[in-house]
Amino acid sequence: MKALCPTKNAFSRYRNGCHDRDIPFQLHSLYYEDDDATEGRARPQPDSLTETQRETLLITFDAGYFDVPRGATLEEIVDRLDVSTQAVSTRFRRGQRT
Repeated sequence: MKALCPTKNAFSRYRNGCHDRDIPFQLHSLYYEDDDATEGRARPQPDSLTETQRETLLITFDAGYFDVPRGATLEEIVDRLDVSTQAVSTRFRRGQRT
């Protein structure tokens, strides 16, 4: 069963209500419909990466961006993906967050 809860508090009330009525409750995954990251939110599940986020993170990793010292700059990643710096930056940040 999937459920949409408008707030964290509503989810807690639902879970507690199930517990109080001896209704089995098991959470398999938790995600948010919007992309806004706000304080206190759970992280999306790893399988929620988009294909472009996955591609960006893999290319970034393979290029050595995470190495110390860096093996590639963000500009080099942009050249490899042939998209704007803003697009790569957004994919990269959202992918890392996910």
